[in-house]
Amino acid sequence: MRYLILIFSLLVLKSHANSVDSLGYSISIPEGWKVKEGCNESDCSYLAPQDNNQDTFLENINITVADAPAKNYPVKKYSDFSIGYLPSVIDHFDLLERKVLPNNAEYIIYKGEKSGYPQTWKQYYFIKGLKLYILTFTAETSRFEEYIAKIQDNLDSFKIK
Repeated sequence: MRYLILIFSLLVLKSHANSVDSLGYSISIPEGWKVKEGCNESDCSYLAPQDNNQDTFLENINITVADAPAKNYPVKKYSDFSIGYLPSVIDHFDLLERKVLPNNAEYIIYKGEKSGYPQTWKQYYFIKGLKLYILTFTAETSRFEEYIAKIQDNLDSFKIK
């Protein structure tokens, strides 16, 4: 019976989202989103469809995998580094939220301006073994709350193998 429930659940999930299952992680991608050209295991982006013909900013999910500074490096040290670095690449950087998660993980939400667009980011940091995984959702600030409500389940589906 559990097996049938699992199959049914997987079919329902598949009907609502694409699944990405690489060598090191898996995530479900919102339906209709496209893989950005040049995607590979260490750097991959997924782009939302245009909201209308005038939409020039595509909300996106980006996954970056890199070597961690040391085995099971404390994620807080890495997020502290990022929070110190981000103001140098994002105008008007403003840290909105920071939350420690289980299993050497953390997320931050911040906003600012980049490439002429007011943007808001929700960025997760995961460190497992010798690998650092950064999962970032980016939206125009005016659309962030609308989008995050739609895709939070996709972000929560991120799993490290």
